[in-house]
Amino acid sequence: MDCSNCNFKQIPSTLPGNTTSLIMKGNTIGILRNFSFVDLAGNFSMSNLEKLDLSNCGLYYIENLALYGLSHLKSLTLSNNRLMASRIAEPRVLHPIRESLTKLDIARNAMCYVDPDRHYMDDFLSNLTNLEDLTIDICGGKLGQGFSKLLSLKRLHLFYSPSGVSHISSDMFDAVKERLIELKLEPSPSELQWSTYNVISRPLTISKGAFEFSKLTVLDLSWTYLGPDAGLILTQLGNCPVEKLFLDHVGIYSSSYLDMNRYSRNLTNLRYISLEGNAIGGITVSPYRIEVISYAQNIFTPYLKYVMMLQLPLFYNMKGFNISYQQAGPDYPQYSKDVCKLATYVSEYENIPQNLEWIDVSHQGLYFSEMKDTEIGTNNSLKRIYAKNANFNLKSLDRIITCADNVRPSIDYIDLSENRIECINSSIFAHCDWSSLRYLNLRKNFIGQHHQGSCRNANVTEYLLFLRLLVWLEELDLSENRVDIPLPENSFQGLYNLRVLKLARMGLEIFRPSLASLKSLEFLDLSGNKLSCLSPSTLGDFDVIMGQRKIHFNESHAMKRLSVDISANALVCDCECLPFYKWLNWSTNVEWVNLR
Repeated sequence: MDCSNCNFKQIPSTLPGNTTSLIMKGNTIGILRNFSFVDLAGNFSMSNLEKLDLSNCGLYYIENLALYGLSHLKSLTLSNNRLMASRIAEPRVLHPIRESLTKLDIARNAMCYVDPDRHYMDDFLSNLTNLEDLTIDICGGKLGQGFSKLLSLKRLHLFYSPSGVSHISSDMFDAVKERLIELKLEPSPSELQWSTYNVISRPLTISKGAFEFSKLTVLDLSWTYLGPDAGLILTQLGNCPVEKLFLDHVGIYSSSYLDMNRYSRNLTNLRYISLEGNAIGGITVSPYRIEVISYAQNIFTPYLKYVMMLQLPLFYNMKGFNISYQQAGPDYPQYSKDVCKLATYVSEYENIPQNLEWIDVSHQGLYFSEMKDTEIGTNNSLKRIYAKNANFNLKSLDRIITCADNVRPSIDYIDLSENRIECINSSIFAHCDWSSLRYLNLRKNFIGQHHQGSCRNANVTEYLLFLRLLVWLEELDLSENRVDIPLPENSFQGLYNLRVLKLARMGLEIFRPSLASLKSLEFLDLSGNKLSCLSPSTLGDFDVIMGQRKIHFNESHAMKRLSVDISANALVCDCECLPFYKWLNWSTNVEWVNLR
């Protein structure tokens, strides 16, 4: 049950007794009183509660018996409050949930009080014998003995103050090194509001051996300022069995490339690398085991394309590759000219890596003037292509993907929205079987504007003819393509499996495509156009769709209705549109969205 931001001053006493999840974040509770989860009759009404979120509630005091009766509570979130360490450390506060609790978040409170030995006040943790997931503030020194008694602890998320913690000692994590499988170290968000990794005066230093965990598989140091040569941190991992490594926004700057092999020769289990938000020209890693590289939000330099292009064919096990949100740096002044060919890292080779499942080149700050044909190989497993606002300077989609004869690509999702595509040649879909394609997003391109460029001689009445070859398509988005002529009547003929059709903000003054064959259609978006009303033929198509649906209706499943959005159009009430308004009054076949 979500009771967020409802201005509650205390826990409501009238909540259903079978509630298992209660989210109270954003209220103004202040003090959590004794027996807060007891109803007016004195019964433990919330005994089935498993998840409780009291974050950002202005809590500064929890009475000793406030959590009494929550014997099944598994997850407790108290973050972003004003709780003192001494209050949380009171044995009776967490005693009612000591055996059931598996996840605890008490970070971003007034918790940083340490004893004379610089140990965190953590004795209260020793009673939480089943705790598996802990999020807490770190105040300096090393983790105290309370952590050593958390025999079930697997995931630890630590927030630290960059102004107070500048060094991680070799013995800091000794109390948990034999148990942790996930560790995340992150600066306090309150300090990041005024001090990003770019302006923090000194990097966090880490002693040798600090990260030599025996079972650690996920290490996340994102937003932790490590300095330009952050790769040296990897030398501290030793033989740590890390599989996923996150070094996002850590301040790495390299005008050439980051040699991961130099630092991580012992990381034989490494499968996933994320280096987002840095300024790296490129990376070199041992290609034979890497499955995912996330390289988003970096500064593009000339070296990038060479490093990536030369290595990509060797990544036999690669499943995902993210180079979205790239920007051209000062080392590459020619970026404004037609010279950037970053996307050729795929097309330079006969086949892309055979196990690649998704690739993301969205939101490029570069200008792609040329892109060779990308041949879809016969044995690849590519399923998703993300290329939203990829800044392709392409007139025709056949410059992006080509397909060999009689090949069946496994691609089910293509996003090419917000580019400059004008033409879609049917031939790119004609040679092979595209029955796996379910989602195609072409929003905000130039499709239908045939007075421009290479589309000048195209047949203006058949610019959506390619859709007839995509009969298994389930979702199609053509919104914000400002067409010069009305959509052809046969635009969507044969798309029997189409469930979602988005044609918003296309400048349509009339709508005449036949929809009768779209027997699976569930949502039609015509919002933001210039329609005065819908024609009788379109309304008849709605009746045909729902009539077919009623015939094949299975009583064991709820029948899906057809939803239509025609909001923000120029609807008028005149004699010509009178059949539309009469149909609105008696027909129940359509659920109108945002119609007032």
